[in-house]
Amino acid sequence: MIRKLLPYLLTIIATTLVLLAAAAYFIIFSGQKDFRGQVTQKELSQLKDRVIVITGSSGGIGFALAQEAYKNGMKLVLADINPSKSILLAKEIQSQGGHAVALKTDLTLEADRKKLIEVAIENFGTIDILVNNAGYLYLSRPESMKTEKVRDVFELHLVASIDLVTRSLPYMKKKKYGHIVNIASILAHFPDISSIGQKGLNSIYTSSKAAVLSWSQVIQNTLREDNIKVTVVSPAGTRTGFWQNAVGPAQEQAIIESKVSWSLYDTPETIAKETFLGFLSDQSVIFPGNAQLVFNLLKAKNETESIFSTQF
Repeated sequence: MIRKLLPYLLTIIATTLVLLAAAAYFIIFSGQKDFRGQVTQKELSQLKDRVIVITGSSGGIGFALAQEAYKNGMKLVLADINPSKSILLAKEIQSQGGHAVALKTDLTLEADRKKLIEVAIENFGTIDILVNNAGYLYLSRPESMKTEKVRDVFELHLVASIDLVTRSLPYMKKKKYGHIVNIASILAHFPDISSIGQKGLNSIYTSSKAAVLSWSQVIQNTLREDNIKVTVVSPAGTRTGFWQNAVGPAQEQAIIESKVSWSLYDTPETIAKETFLGFLSDQSVIFPGNAQLVFNLLKAKNETESIFSTQF
């Protein structure tokens, strides 16, 4: 009996070893390179007095980015539809001799986007770094979606980002320096990695972030001619109120499922700190926090499955 099963057992063992070896190879040699060791303290010091515009600055990653920007001696323009925390932070920065301004901004409105850039120029005369961070999560199964909500998500994530970049570029091009940082998501690269994604509940959020990623990659080469860099930041799960602030018929279900992975999520402070390191590196797409490992593992998984399907 054992002799009859032996060839099958050996095949299973050999297949397992091939899969493990392939996974290790792709994690080590084919994964996204780590950006964390590329940036020196001297390079960070070059951020001092740079003017940075941050959207979605009153909570989560945006608020942590604002704090990190202040630590690096930058001049801040903070924008959020709920501006109270941003206004308090700006006042605190001003009281300590720093430079910051905050305003209420509904980024789905063109007039508010126009005003945001005008306020930046009126206060600081230019824009060095634009961070498109503001996010909005609409959770619904495909058969239950509301068109107006879908429009809102794409207006905020994609259209607003394009508009703010368009309005900022004249000031960046004038001095041949600028940096655009677009916050995307690991979901833009691997849309079905979570149970929520597999059920299609966050399909609009994921699709809009994939559009941000694609658009960013398209404009990177063009803007490089004017010494303007475009960086995409793709975090994995982050411990913010993002899920609790989501809207849509599937909100409660998604909140319950997100709690299962909460302990694995990164803190906003980790994402912010590594975002600054990342956009000062030479990489055009960065995966802060646990997203780096998630990206490498999923890429290894996909490549391993490809080898497996080809060889066996």
